[in-house]
Amino acid sequence: MTQLEALALVQRMRDLVGEHPGARYQSSEQLDRIAFSLGGVGKTTYFDEKVSAAIEYARIWCSPRKWQQYGPDPARLRANVQNSLYQLESVIRQELPPPTTVPKAE
Repeated sequence: MTQLEALALVQRMRDLVGEHPGARYQSSEQLDRIAFSLGGVGKTTYFDEKVSAAIEYARIWCSPRKWQQYGPDPARLRANVQNSLYQLESVIRQELPPPTTVPKAE
């Protein structure tokens, strides 16, 4: 998997999460596919931990009930979700090769 492909999956996770907690409960299957796609792609267990954390926070956010364990104000959970996605992006940039540029033929 390339860095761009992995970053596209993180963007897809951002899209699935949406603005409001519990509003995207149907996204669980898509999160499973993303987790499967990113699993084992990195070079370290740290990478896998960041994938797991981001998926778990996204699942909690998308669940109609689970997000409520963080209280009536979703701001704290939203911060955790965004932070986990940022950390996942960061580890992707560190561990996966950057895109290569192909020289133009003259």
